[in-house]
Amino acid sequence: MYPIDGIKRLGTPIPFTHFFERKWLSCRRRWNGDAGGALAGLYIINEARRLCVPPAKRVQMLGNVAVDSVLGSVPLAGDVFDVFFKSHRRNLQLILDHFGIHPDELRKG
Repeated sequence: MYPIDGIKRLGTPIPFTHFFERKWLSCRRRWNGDAGGALAGLYIINEARRLCVPPAKRVQMLGNVAVDSVLGSVPLAGDVFDVFFKSHRRNLQLILDHFGIHPDELRKG
């Protein structure tokens, strides 16, 4: 398996994560959506580990997920924060930067 194959696999939707993207509409308890988002983030970090991304970048990725989970759980202000801070996109960009891949290369097929 080449690294690009694993990255393309990261680009495929994770089942049921569309619920976490709209957590502010559907969750009755604040922590449900944030915990689910954190689990999805940990999945991405685990895939980065499998792709041999250096530990320093994985720690940075873990920090992104932690910041998103903690600050995103603050009522109202957390919703505004979630609009501007996308930890999963940042983490995927860290992986792509590590391998020197531009996001458009993933869309080519």
